[in-house]
Amino acid sequence: MTYLKKTLEYLFVLERGKRAILLFLISVPAGVTLSFVAPTGMLTEWLSHYTVGNTDFWFLWNYGGRGLFFWIWLAVLYFLSVFCISVLSSIVSRSLRVGKFKINSLAEEFNDSFFAGIFTASLYMILFLVGKTLVTLLMVLWQTVRSVLFSAVLSGVTLLAVMFGMCVFGSFTLLLLPLMSFNGLRFRPAVAGSVQKCGRVLWRIVPALAVPLAVLAVSGGLLALIRISLLSKIWDIVAYSMMFPYLVTLTMVSYYDIENIPREDYPREYFFRNRK
Repeated sequence: MTYLKKTLEYLFVLERGKRAILLFLISVPAGVTLSFVAPTGMLTEWLSHYTVGNTDFWFLWNYGGRGLFFWIWLAVLYFLSVFCISVLSSIVSRSLRVGKFKINSLAEEFNDSFFAGIFTASLYMILFLVGKTLVTLLMVLWQTVRSVLFSAVLSGVTLLAVMFGMCVFGSFTLLLLPLMSFNGLRFRPAVAGSVQKCGRVLWRIVPALAVPLAVLAVSGGLLALIRISLLSKIWDIVAYSMMFPYLVTLTMVSYYDIENIPREDYPREYFFRNRK
């Protein structure tokens, strides 16, 4: 839980949450788009109407995605993710490096980390599509099981296993963004360096990804039980808009910790108060 705590500390404790609010506002457009691509209530809807015998791959792949509109939202999400990751990366990295949390012009922040942002967004967009496709293929297989209950259990276990695998993959590649942004590495050396460095502390990184993901999925699923679509949509937007600052901050604070680089963003009084 080390990196989970450090990330939440950066966002909500230091400067009394000012950082979280500003980064959240920048991430709202991406959060709104992601709420249409991956609504958290979709899992509850799927389980409540679960049946067997439907082996149509594209029907299951597009479940909850509304066909063509899913791809439109996905394309918009990609471009907004590149912008969001680039801007947040510049802001957070500067605050850790020089100790001042401030936002210059968004265009300047975007330009500073553009290439790191586009490669990071591309990697995780591909991861999302591969994970979604793998889950769908296995769902098609479980649709051939005659028992509805057994099929549902197999589908649930499959979903959990794939999500955990995605968390592990994300943990291994966590330092891609800072290694490209700070060290100036190209994509392949940055991925190799991230795998090497994160592999040594994997058990500390995985919970920092898995716990928030589990909270997001469970809370969204429970809200969907109320059957108030507006409430679920608002929750998705808020949660996803906060996810971008959390993940970018996680990559940066983890990088500083793994590389043993002193952070300059701790206020003097906070530093001494918490280390007595």
